[in-house]
Amino acid sequence: KKCSVAASVSARAKTPSMRAYLFIILAALGRGMSEKRVQFKLAATVAYESVPSRAEALGEAAGLSQVKRVFRHAPKHEAKHRAQGLHLWYTGAAATAADADRAVAQLQADPDVASAELDQEVQML
Repeated sequence: KKCSVAASVSARAKTPSMRAYLFIILAALGRGMSEKRVQFKLAATVAYESVPSRAEALGEAAGLSQVKRVFRHAPKHEAKHRAQGLHLWYTGAAATAADADRAVAQLQADPDVASAELDQEVQML
């Protein structure tokens, strides 16, 4: 009986729930996706002291609001963040999905930006 109980438990653990299926289907269809946020990384050539002001200026010029660091400032770990380039990552909000697309294109064209992309967050409905 121990074998059959263990087999049934492992079989249940391998079977995704209906909620998981729904989540996968909605993600595939694009429903519940937030495409109004843009994530960008500044180039490593930007001076450390000017990173926050440069990121905000670039975000505002691209039409983004609420420009903020992705990895929050933590004095205790800032040296490690800086060594890994985490201080260069920023995110901002666009009014519409079309505005977000334009912001990505504008940021990608700037030499102070290493990468820019839509921040594709899946939201539960």
